[in-house]
Amino acid sequence: MSLETGRIGPLADGVVLAQYGDTSVLASVVSEHQLGESDFLALQVEYREKSFAQGIIPQTATRREGANTDYEILGARIIDRTLRPLFPKGYSYET
Repeated sequence: MSLETGRIGPLADGVVLAQYGDTSVLASVVSEHQLGESDFLALQVEYREKSFAQGIIPQTATRREGANTDYEILGARIIDRTLRPLFPKGYSYET
């Protein structure tokens, strides 16, 4: 297992490339630098599985355009609900 930081995505606030065998995961974080006016944490999670990484080339236009599958939507919701309680109280930067 290897973790890399600093080589990819210099404009993001945080980027980690994790590799384990033939599997790679890129996680990046971008956050607003001005404090938001609401007390709600504006957190957006985007989870994508690239089919061409598995050797599968989608043939339909909706898949080529990047329509999310149910699996990707549920994965993003699980990540959101796991991360949201870890932010400190009063953190309202758009992330």
